[in-house]
Amino acid sequence: MVQHLEHFSSPSAPLEAVLSAFPGGVPETGALPLAPIVTSRQWFGNGAVLRAVREIMASTSEAVSIAQVHALAQEELGKAVSVETVRSCLARNAWGPAARLMRVGVGWYRLAGATGG
Repeated sequence: MVQHLEHFSSPSAPLEAVLSAFPGGVPETGALPLAPIVTSRQWFGNGAVLRAVREIMASTSEAVSIAQVHALAQEELGKAVSVETVRSCLARNAWGPAARLMRVGVGWYRLAGATGG
C-alpha cells in the first residue's frame, strides 16, 4: 500500500513535463472554444452526383482528372461533394460492356469513344 501512495505522490519526469505546461492547473472542460458539432449531413437526391458527373464528362472530349471532375461537380451541385463519391461514379461508368467512360490513366477519364487528348 505504501508503494502505491509513493507512486502517486512523486510523478515521473514525463508526467512532470506535462503538468508544468499548465502552471495554473488543467483548464476546465469547455474553457477552450470547440469546433461546431455537425448534427446532420446533407444528402443529395438519388443519382444527383452521378448525373452531374455524366454531364461534366459529356461536355468535353478531352481527358479529365478526378480532381477536375470533383471541383466541377461541387460547382454544379452548389454543395460539398465527397471526392470518393466522384471517384466511384467515374469508376462505375468506365467498366463493363455498356461503359460510358474510358479510363485513360491513373485518375484520368474521358467519354468512351472520344478521341481527344
